[in-house]
Amino acid sequence: MPLYVMVTADFPDVDSSKRAKIYECLEKKHWTKVSDIGRDISTVWYASFKEGVSYEEAISITKDRFMNCACMIQSNLMCRENEKFIHPPDR
Repeated sequence: MPLYVMVTADFPDVDSSKRAKIYECLEKKHWTKVSDIGRDISTVWYASFKEGVSYEEAISITKDRFMNCACMIQSNLMCRENEKFIHPPDR
């Protein structure tokens, strides 16, 4: 039985054209945006992982995919491998 992961991801301070590119990147990485449920919740995504993928592996892959898509598009985020992406500190 496959493992499913559902994520809600907001990309603050990202303009609509960059957000569209992040969404396109996620779709290329086999993530599906939840839609057609009667209201706009465009920040909810899901993916399935084949049988044999552990919960920990699915979470790690999920973090990696979202971070890579966001970092690839939004250059003002400090992105580090295997860490959450964070906004630069206020100066």
